[in-house]
Amino acid sequence: MAYMIAALIISVLAATILSGFLISFARAQDTPPPSDTEMLSLAVQYYDRCLETVYTDLPLDVRKEFCSCTSEKARDNLSAEEMNIVISGQGGRVDQIKLATEVMAPCLGYPMKQKEYTFCIGGRYRHFFKTQNAYEATCHCMADGAAVYLNKYGRDLMALLLYRNPKTPSPVDRLLRSPEYQTEIARLQKNCVNIYGYK
Repeated sequence: MAYMIAALIISVLAATILSGFLISFARAQDTPPPSDTEMLSLAVQYYDRCLETVYTDLPLDVRKEFCSCTSEKARDNLSAEEMNIVISGQGGRVDQIKLATEVMAPCLGYPMKQKEYTFCIGGRYRHFFKTQNAYEATCHCMADGAAVYLNKYGRDLMALLLYRNPKTPSPVDRLLRSPEYQTEIARLQKNCVNIYGYK
């Protein structure tokens, strides 16, 4: 008798759980995907938040380029829920690997071009160059080369670094300190000095 009661209780519980699952599934199926208009609105909000909070030390035109790029990537690669979380800074968790590789990395060429030029031109290397023009041309060459490299390889390099250490707290900084990126910067420095440094 006790066995029969236990079996009955288990069957009732199983039916209740299954019913709840089916109701939740049906509700999820009934929820329409966000419209293009809704996703565009979220992309605009993402852009505005980016412009207010990211790379605020850089000129406005550079930030606009970067935020325009990342808002487009976010719209293409994040769900509406994930975009709301990023915009508000509240709620659940966003896949940090996807955010780093699919949204941030493909757009890093914009801010890094400016940062590499500022770092180069602000260095103590002017006395190595025959003219100011040669110095500036060399720095532009390095900055342009860094942007091209990141635009081409940034996503794959970010994915590799996060594969090696998926819990890295600051993936962008990790990328910029990586041996791969620093090797490319050293190569650009040598090539650009050879091309422009003695003109």
